[in-house]
Order: sequence, then C-alpha cells, then structure tokens
Amino acid sequence: MTTPEDSHELGDARYSARYLNPGDIRLFRAPKGDSRLRAEVDGKSSVVDVRIARLLPLTDPDHLIALRDGDDKEVGILRDLNVLDDESARLAREELTERYFLPIVQRVYSVKDQFGVISWDVETDHGRKRFAVRNLADNSIVLSPVRVIMSDVGGSRYEFSNITTLGAAAFDVLTKVL
Repeated sequence: MTTPEDSHELGDARYSARYLNPGDIRLFRAPKGDSRLRAEVDGKSSVVDVRIARLLPLTDPDHLIALRDGDDKEVGILRDLNVLDDESARLAREELTERYFLPIVQRVYSVKDQFGVISWDVETDHGRKRFAVRNLADNSIVLSPVRVIMSDVGGSRYEFSNITTLGAAAFDVLTKVL
C-alpha cells in the first residue's frame, strides 16, 4: 500500500512508489519448463515474466528491490529482500545474481589501446576473459580512487577492485578515468 511518505517530487511531476508487503508477494516459476519468473500479489493478481532490479545495487543490494512486469511496468518495490518467504527470496536472489553478474579482475595479462578501443586479456574470479572497451570514460564507473567497474562493447561488466595491484600497463589505462 502506498503511504503519503511514499510520494516524491520530481520537478513538476509527481509519482508514487508502491511498496509491497513481503507477506503479500510470492515468487515462483510455472511448471513444465517455463523458466520465466512469476509473482502472485495480494493472493489474487498474477504477474508473468517478472523482472527484478536493485535500486541501490552497489551500496545496499538487499534493500529497495523493484519488481516490473514483462511490459516493463512497475509492480512495486520491496523494502527488504530478506523478509520474503524462503522460496521467493531464493528465486529473487537467483534472478539478481544473473542480472548483476560482475566478474572481478584479479590479474591483467595484457591491455592494448588501439584507435580508441582498449582490448583486455584478464583473469577473473570466473576464469580468463578477453574483452574490448570503447570510450573508456563513458563505460567506466569510478567507485573509489582504486576501484572501477567497466562495461565492454557487449554490455558485460567487470570490476577492477584495486587498480594498484594489476600492473603498470593496467594502472596507466585505468588512471585515465579517475
């Protein structure tokens, strides 16, 4: 249920956030191999093809979780993922893990800057990866003086958790975005 404190001003526009009662939400997958996530809300309405996203993915990943339907319309926001029933919480975490897959770069084998495209050959916590990044400044998020998240040309993201430990060539490239 939406309360007055859930209404917010954005310039001249007003919007209301619909915060969901975790006791009224049940996440499930349909039987017979349909892998889409579904939700039952308030014990009556069923939402097919639920999409889950963190509103604060880096700073508070278990709170303020948005649920959207297959048409990208808001179903509502969960204040705390940890208060869902066990099966719903498991399914939500599964979806979030897939959505926010973020390999951590542990070693840089090579990095080359050719014509504005930076090619990386790295070891991550999920194995060896090769990827390319165009426009380094637009595809990097600086989280601290030594921590950077970078998106490659295919949209995959990689975390460089401490750029000072990855060698001089990587450090020289990564300091361009700091």
